[in-house]
Amino acid sequence: MNKKIVIIAAIVLLLAVFCAGGWYFYTFKYDYWRMQRLAKDVEYGNNYLQQYLDATSRITKNPDDAGAYADLGAARAALKDYAGAEADYSIALKLDGNNISILNGAAGFYVSRQDYQKAEDCYLKMLDVNPAYGPAYQGLVDLYNNYYTAKKGEIEGILKNGLENLPDDQNLLALLASYYLTISGEREKALVVYEKMLSLRPNDLLLKAEIKRLKAE
Repeated sequence: MNKKIVIIAAIVLLLAVFCAGGWYFYTFKYDYWRMQRLAKDVEYGNNYLQQYLDATSRITKNPDDAGAYADLGAARAALKDYAGAEADYSIALKLDGNNISILNGAAGFYVSRQDYQKAEDCYLKMLDVNPAYGPAYQGLVDLYNNYYTAKKGEIEGILKNGLENLPDDQNLLALLASYYLTISGEREKALVVYEKMLSLRPNDLLLKAEIKRLKAE
């Protein structure tokens, strides 16, 4: 009796494995077929299709590979499978939500899909992980200035926070000067920032000319 039970259990297990393998093969083949069709309508589509295959292979070997899911999301986004890309980025963030590279890629994707709240969440998370990560401040400024414009008033605070952690960052200084000149209209504050930049780049002729121009106005 026990022998029969063991045999039946073994058969059931083999059938389960076979069905699971068949289901995976079917779903992968169908998904790959969809990606092939999408690739035909996208410039450099074959390159993104290869990225899709590489990422899928990595996930097959290690289902917890967050970077592979992020790469898969990027490939899907490039092939205009936006729903699939969002699902992949969501998995990547669940697996490794503190990975700045993954957060950066997800932020860019969310901006492209006009999901500005999620993009903001990604940039802010990057700064939680590393307050001295300059590109996150730049990303927030770009987001608030060009897309999530209801928060444009927060740009100055974001840049000042960034400069507390990165006091000599030329990109942040330039963005702050630009903010004063083009958004808030505070020319004197812009001059102070430009003078700071000149102290770091004393031989910058273009910067000297801009300071001279502003002082002459």
